[in-house]
Amino acid sequence: MGKNSSQEISIADAIDIIEDRGYQAFYYLHDLEPKDDLEFWNAVETLKYSGHIIVNQNGSLMGQMAAVRMTSQKRAEMLRAKFKLIKVR
Repeated sequence: MGKNSSQEISIADAIDIIEDRGYQAFYYLHDLEPKDDLEFWNAVETLKYSGHIIVNQNGSLMGQMAAVRMTSQKRAEMLRAKFKLIKVR
């Protein structure tokens, strides 16, 4: 392969190379809920792992970015942020 040819490498190796050069890889985690619109939900799920991000009508990101290699503490904080308290009678 030539100097400019692309070689297939594993995702883990790609992340290592990126981090070795001082960059950081992120996932996009949408936080959209279906709200009774199955067609919209299917569209969101289709784009989930494609590298696309989703913004609302104002251009605000609908979701969050998560570091590929985050600490367990950060992961726990993200999960706790999604908890919802409900009152049961």
